[in-house]
Amino acid sequence: MAQDTRVTIEKKEQFLDILSHGWSVVRAAEICGVNRKSFYVQANNDKAFADAWKESKHLAQQRREDELNLRAYHGEDLPVMKDGEIVMIVDEDGVKKPLTYKGKKSDLLLMFSMKAEHPDKFKDKSAVEHQGLEGLAAQFKALQDASEKADIEAEKRSNTESDKPTPSPGDGEMP
Repeated sequence: MAQDTRVTIEKKEQFLDILSHGWSVVRAAEICGVNRKSFYVQANNDKAFADAWKESKHLAQQRREDELNLRAYHGEDLPVMKDGEIVMIVDEDGVKKPLTYKGKKSDLLLMFSMKAEHPDKFKDKSAVEHQGLEGLAAQFKALQDASEKADIEAEKRSNTESDKPTPSPGDGEMP
């Protein structure tokens, strides 16, 4: 389906509403039936539209944070299953909907939330130490010394073993 390049006031409003619910620019433009580049052109030429676009993205971020907090602190609504099927109920308005229960809270989402809100307190602990060329040279020298010491010790062991007399067959040992 060919996409329209005309951006009407109604299409702008629809686009902004879709963005505010967390959809991407690509998806919002597809739903509106307008080429996404047309919305970028509009934003470049219309400051009020560009500002509304930013506000829609901000609303979407707030909605994601709300959803994260719901799942982290209160648990997620999960459907009740019976025999592999979702159990349906009829609410007070006569609307058929799935029967749900509060699932387990998400420790992982809670952790990410705390890291975002308090990075100084909940950041991942890691340290990178840069020693520069002097530190690298000192490490290399220490490795060289250790290698030389190991070579000397191996040579000493080899010399002591060659100084031992070889047992003769009459000494009680098997050749």
